[in-house]
Amino acid sequence: MISRRHFAVGSTALVLDAPASVGRAGAQTPRNVLRAVPQAEPQVFDPHQSQANVTSVHAAMIYDTLFSWDANMVPRPQMVDTWTTSDDRLLYTFTLRPGLMFHDGSPVTTRDVIATLRRMFVRDSQNQIFAGLIASMDCVDDRTFTLRLKEPFNYVEFLLGGSNGVAGAIMREREAVTDPFTPVKALIGSGPFRFNTAEYKPGARLVYDKFEGYLARKEPPSGFAGGKVVKSIASSWW
Repeated sequence: MISRRHFAVGSTALVLDAPASVGRAGAQTPRNVLRAVPQAEPQVFDPHQSQANVTSVHAAMIYDTLFSWDANMVPRPQMVDTWTTSDDRLLYTFTLRPGLMFHDGSPVTTRDVIATLRRMFVRDSQNQIFAGLIASMDCVDDRTFTLRLKEPFNYVEFLLGGSNGVAGAIMREREAVTDPFTPVKALIGSGPFRFNTAEYKPGARLVYDKFEGYLARKEPPSGFAGGKVVKSIASSWW
């Protein structure tokens, strides 16, 4: 029996809800742009390749996860709409929320989800325990997939959101099939912000633009879960 304390989660942060700007003294910033000064710039942008907090913050802004942890560290559905578990607790069936879309306009499908999970399991030591108990993961259709276990496991929903500081960020299939030890090049997710590559200046500036196609959940925010409502059109790190 693996106790919950073995699955401590690295801290992350979301810069999502600020209604006004935060800037350096004397800086003139539009009120619909949030300007922040982080403690460091991400050196790794691939969410499956670093446990650094700055990478987790980046991942939380541009990617979404199947589940997220609320203020009490209880996993809550994020990209998942509904799910069921068989009586023997070996078969899980997950259905994604309708209308999920990547930043390039393509729909999020279960092919993207399964490819991402397989990649994440390789890089995360805690999820490797979980992966060893998985008998199969299969697409039912574009929005529904199944996960069959070899034996019951208490942390399925918890670990589908990521663990050990490695974000459970869902990527497009084309990035998710990248070798787990090779950083992905295209920074395209389905989260509340999109990464503005044109404005990126290493060592000086990172810019994240509001993704108009993001569908926030209706639940109130709690911890890392609930509705991620963006009230600024851009977020700049300086």
